[in-house]
Formats: sequence, C-alpha cells, structure tokens
Amino acid sequence: MSHVLAGWQYSGDFTVASGLPFTLRVLGGTLDIQRGVTGSLRANLVPGQSLYVANPTTKEWFNTAAFCQPETTSTNPNATCVNPADSTFGDAGRNILEGPGQVTLEMSLNKTIQIKEYRSLDLRITANNVFNYVNFTSLGTAVNSSTFGEVTGAANMRRVTVQARFRF
Repeated sequence: MSHVLAGWQYSGDFTVASGLPFTLRVLGGTLDIQRGVTGSLRANLVPGQSLYVANPTTKEWFNTAAFCQPETTSTNPNATCVNPADSTFGDAGRNILEGPGQVTLEMSLNKTIQIKEYRSLDLRITANNVFNYVNFTSLGTAVNSSTFGEVTGAANMRRVTVQARFRF
C-alpha cells in the first residue's frame, strides 16, 4: 500500500489578475463608413455619470447611462449627450473601462511506477480551473449594440484529464 501511495509529485499555479481594459465604441457610424474603417468611432461620456455600478451583474457590468453615441441624446432621460464642437469622434478615452478580473488554480499530480528495470508506468492527473470559478472574458462595449454593458464571454470551465503512459 505504501508503494502505491508514496512518490506522488504535486505541481500547480495560482493566478489572480485584474481585468483587461476596454474601449467604448460605436459600430456602423457614418464617419466610419466614409473613412472605410469600422469600430474606430468612440462613444461620448455623459457628464456627471459614474462609469461603474455598485453591484455589477452579467446583464449590467458597467453604467450604460454614462455613454452615448456622438451627436445624439443618451438613453438616460435625465442626461444629454454633449459633443464638443471640435470633435465628432466621441470623447470617451481609450481603455477607460476595466473589465472583470481573473482567478484560476491549476494543479497536477504525477507518479512514475517502476515495473522492471527498463519498464515503467507514468500516471498524471491534471486539473485546470480547479474551483470552477467563472472568469468573464469580454464585454459588450458597442453603444449601439443590443448587448451593450453585458458580459458576452467566459473562459474555460474546469477540465480534468488523466493520462497513463507505459514506457518500455
């Protein structure tokens, strides 16, 4: 029994990361079409609005009322979208919104069992995202999209693999 339980090797890593930066933009804007590019028109900031909500959810990760399309009014009836006279490209800065953070734990157990002088059996159990924590990866950042402000993607969930290799 001690031969089976002894000799296991453990390895792993734990990652905690802040969220990636996101840029709020407008898709299909007239200026973009005239210039032959897409997604380069940025949103406008609505004065006095906070970028973040107190308790973010997958349906509202950030304050959508804080952004609007240039030269239009906000969906928030109490705030209007102000466009500076010298800019028609939107006044929201690049990468002003921080996305969701990441937490992952990967682990691996392996053991080599010597069978004869030149023969052995390698066993390995590998687990990615051990605690099955949901890591959101992308946000709806296009002001004129139906998914604006929502979480639109998630990273891989837990995955466990078992490998056996006979060496001869």
